[in-house]
Amino acid sequence: MNRSQSNRHQMNRNSMALSTGALAAVLLAVASAQGAIDPVREGSGSRRDALNSMELKPFPTSAWDMLSDWTGGEGLDTAQTDGKVVVILTWAAWNPHSKGAVRLAKRLVERNGDDLIVVGVHDARRWDAAAVKAGEGLLLAHDADGAFRKAMLVDQDPDFYLIDRSGNLRFADIETSSVSGAVAQLLAETRSDAADYPEKVVRQSAAIAALERRSSAVRSDLDLSNMPDMTFAVPPQAAYERANWPRRWVSFETDVINIRNDSRFGDQQADDVRTFVPPERSENMFGRTPRSYDGRVTVLYFWSPSVVGSYERIHPLMDTLQRENWRDVNVIGVMSRIPPSNNNRFDQAGSDADEKSRKRFEELIQYAKTKRTYEHTIVADTDNAILGSLLGDDQGGGRRNAGANVRYVVVAVFSSDKVMRFVGLPTESHFRTALEQTLRVDPGVAARRLKEEFWIRENKN
Repeated sequence: MNRSQSNRHQMNRNSMALSTGALAAVLLAVASAQGAIDPVREGSGSRRDALNSMELKPFPTSAWDMLSDWTGGEGLDTAQTDGKVVVILTWAAWNPHSKGAVRLAKRLVERNGDDLIVVGVHDARRWDAAAVKAGEGLLLAHDADGAFRKAMLVDQDPDFYLIDRSGNLRFADIETSSVSGAVAQLLAETRSDAADYPEKVVRQSAAIAALERRSSAVRSDLDLSNMPDMTFAVPPQAAYERANWPRRWVSFETDVINIRNDSRFGDQQADDVRTFVPPERSENMFGRTPRSYDGRVTVLYFWSPSVVGSYERIHPLMDTLQRENWRDVNVIGVMSRIPPSNNNRFDQAGSDADEKSRKRFEELIQYAKTKRTYEHTIVADTDNAILGSLLGDDQGGGRRNAGANVRYVVVAVFSSDKVMRFVGLPTESHFRTALEQTLRVDPGVAARRLKEEFWIRENKN
């Protein structure tokens, strides 16, 4: 290579480094912004799309006229809300789920004083002195005919909506766990910051789209299937603690598979935290060889050859999921044993029924290996060790009886730090929403992707 070629080569490398640095800066800026501007939103499908379309637009002040029986005043107008952050809480005094939300709303009022207005919009039913007393400390109003709820697309109480200092509806229907952080962000903004925010989002989106187009052009002549697993700096635990993880399906965990404990912390039921230990490669692992678990999300689902419904539709679904998310997700189908007896319990260890079940399961493993080609990973969980450690009833059946849960084709989503962030059914929208949210906020995934961008640019011809 002569000096001229060397100089051009170095200039190209510097150009790529500069582009990568710019990409890193934007990614870090967006990640920082997402930590502040991306609270967990409730809902999915067409309703969520409609709620999203309401955000970043002026709140319709005519909606205040739909409410009656205001406590502490005649209602709200633009003069009263001008330059202030407004929190709307829809609630019902008779609804047990509303109690914690009301307590949170009262704390927000106490902590933030005159800069914050909290409006408690009570349900049409049972609006009486008891309801007013339960909401003391808030500015209360009665949604007597449900018109306000209909206009705001409220589906169930409690729901939270936040209006910023410029009068725009910033967040429509966010989870209770995200409210304090979202309020803090809006209070930290000036009125001009809030007014500029919609345009700022447009500018950031345009910048990201432009970088993505350039990145796609770089990828177009590079075979990413040969991209090796990357070594990168693992984010600190604090980054995982700050992330807005998806909302867990509490009723499913409590009523269907019974993995919630009874301990309580404040107003929220404590999560029964479960972690994932990646299975080692062995003769009981077949199908796709999983990539490194570092910086990747893991999807585990549990199935049994004895339950047709647990694999007939689910295997193709998981193959598709793995193809679509090959860089970011390891999909693992845990082939499990279900109890042989009618009462959904294994007999005592060493019994004839248990031994026959074990031998039959070993035969089914061999059959599954030759039955079809899997585009995701299959692990034969011969003793239900994986299933039991995650979904077993610690108070009773434990691993030996956890196989009963296979009847529900349970799927679990684990972040890159191997902590379970969601458990539910693979055919429900809850699952895809939870997976998308986990990928969006997982700091390990973001760190790995950033390192991969460097590799892609450095290896472009």
